[in-house]
Amino acid sequence: MELILLRHGQSTTNRLLAGVQDEREVDTGPQDSTLTRLGRRQADLAGKALSCEYIDMILSSPARRALETTQRVKRCIDALPMVDPRVLEFRGVGSAPAASGTELRAMYPGFSFGTEFDNEMAWNLGYLNESKGELYRRAQGLWQDFLLPRAYSEIGRESRVLVVTHRMFSAYLTGIALGMSLDQIQTGRFQLGNCASTRFEVRSNGVVMVAHANREDYLHGKVSA
Repeated sequence: MELILLRHGQSTTNRLLAGVQDEREVDTGPQDSTLTRLGRRQADLAGKALSCEYIDMILSSPARRALETTQRVKRCIDALPMVDPRVLEFRGVGSAPAASGTELRAMYPGFSFGTEFDNEMAWNLGYLNESKGELYRRAQGLWQDFLLPRAYSEIGRESRVLVVTHRMFSAYLTGIALGMSLDQIQTGRFQLGNCASTRFEVRSNGVVMVAHANREDYLHGKVSA
C-alpha cells in the first residue's frame, strides 16, 4: 500500500499568522478557516500532480480548509472522499467548525460523511482541548486499526490512500509510521508546508519505506507556511 499525506492549502489563518513569532497574540477570528486564493491554487496544482496516479481511497479532515482542498483535488481523481474526524488537526487548535454537520453535507455533495455529522449544531463541539498524548494515541489508532490492516489485506497491496490533513497531525502520523515515540516526534521535523506531501510505501510485512517527505516541487514556487 502507498500512503500519501497531503496538507491542506494556505488558509486564511495561515496567511494571518505568517511571520508571527507568538501566535497567541493574534486574534485569528473564526477557527474553521477557509482557503485563500493562493491556497486554492495550491490545491489545484496538487490535484494536477496526482491526476496521473490511481488513488482508490481519500480520507479528508472535516475542517473546511481540508474539505476545500479535497474538493479541488477530487476534480483530478476518481475516488470518493471519506470525511474522517480521525485525521483532524490537534483538537483545540483551529478545529471548531463554524458549520454544522448538516451544513457540511450540503456544501460538499459527493463526499461520504459518517453519522457523527448528522446534526444541526457544530459537529465536533466535544472534540476540543486534546492533549498531545491524546493526539498521539489518535494517530496511532488510525495507523494500527485502519491503515496497517489495509496494507496487510489482499486489496491493500495495490492500494494507494490519500489523506488530506494538517501540519501537526501529518507530523504525528509520519512519526508513528516510522516507529517513533511522542517525545521523538516533538523533536522531529516532519511538518508539511501547505499542499506539500509525504509518501510512504507500507509493505505487507510491516516495513515502511519513505519515498519522499515534504515534497512541494509541483507547486512551482507557490508555497506558504
